[in-house]
Amino acid sequence: MYNSEQELREAVEKIVSVPDEVWQEICDQGLVEAYFDHSGDSDLRDESFQDIVDAAKRLKKRFGSSRAKDRIRTHHSDTTPMTWRTRAISALVARQAGEREDVKEFRREALGDKLIVGGDVSKWVTNLRDKEPVLRKVSFFVDSDTVKRLMKAQLAANHNRQELGLALLSNAQTHGVEYGKLLLPYADESDKYVQHTTISPTGLLGRLKKLAEKLSGCYNWSEAESVIFVLTGRIPYLGIDCQYGVSPSGLIPPVVLSIPSWFTASNVAEVYQRLPGKPPKRPQAMTEKLARLIMFVCDNPGHKWNDLCRLWNEHTDTKESWQYDNGQDMSTAFNRARKSLLKQTCARRPGDNP
Repeated sequence: MYNSEQELREAVEKIVSVPDEVWQEICDQGLVEAYFDHSGDSDLRDESFQDIVDAAKRLKKRFGSSRAKDRIRTHHSDTTPMTWRTRAISALVARQAGEREDVKEFRREALGDKLIVGGDVSKWVTNLRDKEPVLRKVSFFVDSDTVKRLMKAQLAANHNRQELGLALLSNAQTHGVEYGKLLLPYADESDKYVQHTTISPTGLLGRLKKLAEKLSGCYNWSEAESVIFVLTGRIPYLGIDCQYGVSPSGLIPPVVLSIPSWFTASNVAEVYQRLPGKPPKRPQAMTEKLARLIMFVCDNPGHKWNDLCRLWNEHTDTKESWQYDNGQDMSTAFNRARKSLLKQTCARRPGDNP
């Protein structure tokens, strides 16, 4: 039995790595909540745990691997060169954010102008969460006539809008319903991973989430970093974010680097070498002949190899060394080049699991 979301995630991580976006989706699906709801039944609890593991494996294929963003990004020491320039710029950005009127207003109203000690964030969040009603989001799909009637109902200021809306929906034909909830990411100073909790959009935690989203958009912080900054004043250090993904086709796995403008080429190389896993080998050079052969075959589908060989030899009559004696030799050369190219292109990147 795990007593917190962090303990549960660490247990799941022993079986399968779980990037932040995958864990967020697991929380959105209510699987974490279901696990703790079954705290009194060991069999149901074990089933819920296995559901989370299965979901993590399934979702990883959809989202791809992104190990560099698993951890709270304020812990940059593992991947980002903490130069004095980085520290200074990060401090200036945080100072500017702290001078925002919306940040000062929230701190004044919610914290009494007293920042929270780093280790008490989860306690503050959960205490406030338990006092606020948890509202669930429900989306209805209805016809356009019902939408018009709902809009008219909202304009009727002398009536209760909620009652009018519910009355209209109860008599309308709906075309599907979607359920959702609002999650707030947060963490204590010692936490390795971001935690999430369901919140109400109308309470203080809902205001905190909206504020964190604004800060994330302005300063390129993660939402969790923004929450931690507002509550504790802890500076989110700016650095390089690196994500490794898996494309749906499996042919072109992307590597995405988000690099602050002041980072040098050597800084980027240093970060790349520090990332988990073994860096990919430098791909072998592709000769012009083999590249043109692959392009030629791809541009001429539906032909037999002997016909392709004849067309290729006519096309390359000025380069005798490029020609093939028969379709079998051409097919062998093409398949060897194709396999070599795809093997290099689809090679695992640092951070991917074997």
